[in-house]
Amino acid sequence: MTSSSNTARAPSGSIWIADEHSRSTVKNTIAVLVRVMEQALRDGIIKVNPARVSGRQKLYKQAEDELHDPRALALPDWNSLVQLADALVTASYDHYRG
Repeated sequence: MTSSSNTARAPSGSIWIADEHSRSTVKNTIAVLVRVMEQALRDGIIKVNPARVSGRQKLYKQAEDELHDPRALALPDWNSLVQLADALVTASYDHYRG
């Protein structure tokens, strides 16, 4: 293990929440990961502990809110949809429009 990035932590927390794991399951799992990564940090294997999760409670709150009001996830207007589509095309391989 040469390096570790912070980009993986948010999606994995979201996935656990989406899969409806309990708060205690997520908390206990993260606690183990944090301890292992802290030891790797102390041993000089990594420079930053990517297992430190910030905002987990906020993710749970957001997931609960979305369950109560699914329309909160909807794009507000047609222009937002067009902007999103354009951004996806720009980011796609060879600017594929589908």
